Amino acid sequence: MLRIALSALLLAGLLTAPAAAAADPIPEGAVVDQFDGTTLGEDWTVLSPDDSRWSLSGSALRLDTLTGDTHQATNNARNLFLVDVPDGDFEVVTKLSAPVSLDYQSAGLLAWQDWDNYVRAGLAHVGFAGGR
Repeated sequence: MLRIALSALLLAGLLTAPAAAAADPIPEGAVVDQFDGTTLGEDWTVLSPDDSRWSLSGSALRLDTLTGDTHQATNNARNLFLVDVPDGDFEVVTKLSAPVSLDYQSAGLLAWQDWDNYVRAGLAHVGFAGGR
């Protein structure tokens, strides 16, 4: 089963809900979370949770720095927020901000199957490659 994972690996991050006015009509069965409550919606699960390092406020999911990664055999990332995606094509709309400034800090979105099968997109800092 494929899931979308929101992650902040080695970094404090902020994920905000997209503006409702910017979205096209929402397809039937779509998962939409404006993060406007005090608890996650029922569609979310958290892999390797540390409840003291995340919160919901101001229509945003806020993640605080946690050491960990999913690179090769280093499968110790914490607070991966997962939601199932439908079979076939799908679209993800989100806004991510993160002060990526130190080597190997990253935050982003993963199309997640398991610890060894995923695609990561987001922000990362790699000094030898010029930074962000």
